[in-house]
Amino acid sequence: MDKNVKHRIEQMFKMSIEGKLGEDIQTLSQEYNKIPSGIPIFLKIIEDFYKKDRGSQELSTLLDLFSQLFILVYRESKKQDPEVSNSILYSFINDFSGTDGSCIYPQWETMINASLAFKRVVHSNYILVWEQAKNLVQAYNEFLNGLLGFFIVGWRCAKCKNYNINVFNNNYGSKLNEFSQLTGGEDGAFYLIFRIAKPKLRNAIAHGSIWLDADSSKVKFTDNTNSSDTHELNLEEFISFAGIGSHLGHAYLAAIASIVVIEEGTDSDISRVPTHIVRLFRFSS
Repeated sequence: MDKNVKHRIEQMFKMSIEGKLGEDIQTLSQEYNKIPSGIPIFLKIIEDFYKKDRGSQELSTLLDLFSQLFILVYRESKKQDPEVSNSILYSFINDFSGTDGSCIYPQWETMINASLAFKRVVHSNYILVWEQAKNLVQAYNEFLNGLLGFFIVGWRCAKCKNYNINVFNNNYGSKLNEFSQLTGGEDGAFYLIFRIAKPKLRNAIAHGSIWLDADSSKVKFTDNTNSSDTHELNLEEFISFAGIGSHLGHAYLAAIASIVVIEEGTDSDISRVPTHIVRLFRFSS
């Protein structure tokens, strides 16, 4: 693990314990602090993810699917190259071999912080909600951008295709296009990724070419490559993307935790993982 990543993780946990990230996070961190390291921690992550009340079955189903897709990439790549699958499993804290700065933790932390800020203001001032929603939509897209590098390498490996680690340096749109060609895009198994990945929206937020038309409740933005081309979507849809992004970090960790428990846990441990996740992991085509 990179020393900077290690320090950031330790610092975030310290702030959590001290209550600097909110009382709910403090309480949760105190619970985790009492649990022995190893499999019990991973079981706690899984159980918290699947028991959480998100107020929407549709959202819970979507997040479960996202978690399953990570497991699927791991499972299939392991059949061809365990080193690649191992890199995917440790993507949270380690760079992919031969790359610098590809580990997901920095984007994950930014997404989590943006999520906490969004939840803090969601019933507050209209402008605060808008600004924090933008931050969260940008942050979760940065997270997906980083994760796509691992997904592309993993899926190319699974399909016995050569991969190039330079893919980690490609821009978000290029990664999404390559992954679409590999998997069938919205008509393939990974359709969810293409429904929530929004590179043009992310770019517009980053370049400040996005605005809220309050009169029509529309979010409007221009494509940086063509400033005369204006796109729009309903404010409700934009906020829903922020809502999805606020939970992706937990779905990602739940996938990692599920893999670890199924691979290294006892039969009793594995019995506490949702049955459909165990079936998915053990499925052999």
